[in-house]
Amino acid sequence: MKGWYKALEDLVWLTQLGLNMLLPLVLCLAGCWWAVERWNWPEWLFLPAVLLGVAAGAPNFWGVFKEGPGRSQKEKKYPGGLKPPPEWGGFFLKFSRDPKKS
Repeated sequence: MKGWYKALEDLVWLTQLGLNMLLPLVLCLAGCWWAVERWNWPEWLFLPAVLLGVAAGAPNFWGVFKEGPGRSQKEKKYPGGLKPPPEWGGFFLKFSRDPKKS
């Protein structure tokens, strides 16, 4: 059963990666196609639309690639994916959850 869960988790990750990369490109091309058909703009505008779509999808791709499929493994350490509050530190004071530690 763990193998199926891992396979489905990877499939969801790859699907999200594909959507994050392709959707901006498809939307830019659709907008360009609409403008060319509606207002008879020149067809060479498809080239900037492709470049704009790839440029818009690249940060999304990098964000998903940087997190990777192992992100959910880190979240499983805490129940429900909730992490304890962080410790706040400043120049002079350090606040912690347990006042006896200070």
